[in-house]
Amino acid sequence: MDKWIIFGTGKTGGHLFPAITIGENLGSRGYKCLFLIQGTKMEKEVLNKRGMKYMAIHSAPFPGACLKAVWKFIYENILGICQCISLFLQYRPVFSLVTGGYTSFPVGSASLLSFVPLFIYEGNIKMGKSNVLLSPFARASFGPDKSGFGVFVKVGNPVRKEMCTAGAEFPEDTNILITGGSQGSLIILKTVLKMLEAHERELKEKGVSLTIATGHNNAFWIEKFRRFSNVKALPFIHDMASAIKQASVLICRSGAMTVEENLAMGRYAIYIPFAGATGDHQYFNALIVKEREAGDLIKERLLNANSLFSKLMPLIEDKKLLQRGGERAGDLYNERHKIRVEAEILRRI
Repeated sequence: MDKWIIFGTGKTGGHLFPAITIGENLGSRGYKCLFLIQGTKMEKEVLNKRGMKYMAIHSAPFPGACLKAVWKFIYENILGICQCISLFLQYRPVFSLVTGGYTSFPVGSASLLSFVPLFIYEGNIKMGKSNVLLSPFARASFGPDKSGFGVFVKVGNPVRKEMCTAGAEFPEDTNILITGGSQGSLIILKTVLKMLEAHERELKEKGVSLTIATGHNNAFWIEKFRRFSNVKALPFIHDMASAIKQASVLICRSGAMTVEENLAMGRYAIYIPFAGATGDHQYFNALIVKEREAGDLIKERLLNANSLFSKLMPLIEDKKLLQRGGERAGDLYNERHKIRVEAEILRRI
């Protein structure tokens, strides 16, 4: 009889990739995985590339004061819970795991209603609303710092196997990798464009090249960056491990997965925390890294072409700073990964 695991995850890479990593690790132990997602283009592309089974389900974000949003939340999530209960009866999973995103609520609720052991993984310092509500009823929650309620196990973020190369050889060329997460970031793209317009000559004189992931549906920005000969702009980078290996330094958001992959690869980064993140969790994700001198951060309200350029130039001019920061990043990653999520789950079912 097949041993199934049902995952509730999605929309952003920070939710999806940890679930995939855990699923792949458990797959090597004979388990089969079903991913219940929102159904975005990015989710489908990534899961298809990995050969993972998935289904899109109904879900909706937690509403504010808008009555229409409240009714949508109730309606969509009731539909989603009913879908999930049907799938739980069909697949009879050994357990379920939710990693954040809108689908976590219907999947976690259906797991509890179906008497299937529920586990939660939260990669951010601050737990999302769905996971907080589910945490008292979960068998255990996992994450980098205590959050939510109930049993909690402190772990590092599960990183894709190809990323687990802390201390990767430092590149000779100076390449800056710029990403805004799987959804892209307009404020980062605008700032980088203005920095290039103001400091293109200085960057070229230093032999600096830039690789920019604009995010899906941002073809406009690919055209904007095309005029710079030292810039390569792409909508999405599927082989992120190779991209980070080739990078001297990164400019990026500070979602949990982004931070952890940089640490795993032993790379220094300048983090731009998303100001709208729940509980300002991206700021706290980056702050821990900054305090260990394995990266730096600029708050959105302080981000402009000059503040970004002034952070970059000392790093470009002295690669030893980047190398030492990368070594500290690798050390922090190793400290965080003494306990493996999948081993702890199997011990508790």
